[in-house]
Amino acid sequence: MSNSNVNRDRRAEQQALDQARLETFVVRARRIAAHSLTQDMDRLRSLSRGAVQVTLTPGSPTATISYDYPPEEVVESAAARVRPLLLNDVSMLSVLKAVASLTASSPDRELVRVWAGEVRKAWKRRTDEQAPEPGYFAMFENSETGEQSATDARKLALAWVYGDVVHHDASRLTRTRHWDVGDRYRAAVPMIAYMMVEALNVLENVRELDRRGHLTVAAEAWSVDVVAEAHYTREATIHVGEPGAAGPANASDPLGPEWTPLVLAAADEQNMQGPGEHTADASGDVQTAPSDPADPPATDGPVNSA
Repeated sequence: MSNSNVNRDRRAEQQALDQARLETFVVRARRIAAHSLTQDMDRLRSLSRGAVQVTLTPGSPTATISYDYPPEEVVESAAARVRPLLLNDVSMLSVLKAVASLTASSPDRELVRVWAGEVRKAWKRRTDEQAPEPGYFAMFENSETGEQSATDARKLALAWVYGDVVHHDASRLTRTRHWDVGDRYRAAVPMIAYMMVEALNVLENVRELDRRGHLTVAAEAWSVDVVAEAHYTREATIHVGEPGAAGPANASDPLGPEWTPLVLAAADEQNMQGPGEHTADASGDVQTAPSDPADPPATDGPVNSA
């Protein structure tokens, strides 16, 4: 194979990788956009700047610093949604590189290149642990033992993400042990909020580039469901069998005679005060909804359902 063919194959492989990475990002960013914190973008942008309230005491060097941040569990769920943007496969930096590559033949390629470069700088400045501007520094000293320690906002934020929220990274928690979970959380909020704001910024720019035909994003990436509904109802035919009954080899194969359709007899329905509702718990037990909320559920016995 000639060098030109090898290079052409490599370019095709890279383009396919960039395309897949971009479409993965679109789905991820849409999930971020569906988070409750994005319902008030002014508030989210304020959080991304790490706004705090400082109250000075007249005639005294003492000041009061106040944080008005969302409950931790709200930001924790947001952190879970943005964290993939720090990973190699769909990191923001690789997505920006993919956008620039896929728009290389666009008449707006220079504008895209400059925009992507600015976002890349901002992203690294706000999320890179080795960035020269970590936000603020914090120092600790035990006057009795002489023990000293120092950290910064970025290290505290990432310790909250990787130590308190995911992975339970013991090394990060050890390095920030002189600061509690509240200190780590307050350092993390601006970073998480910034990542959300920037992800939505990139998403909207990708949407516009797609609309103008400067790049192409698969329609499914814009339409696939990205969040689960809390309430879900569907019609289904339920079969029951004895524990250990063999299931079909494939989804299209019929069930064997050991599986019986679950049908509510008319006489049984007449004896019930409410509709014939049954629920199956995770163990496979089918339970009949009680007619009185105070009554315990009647269990038909352990069965397998399909």
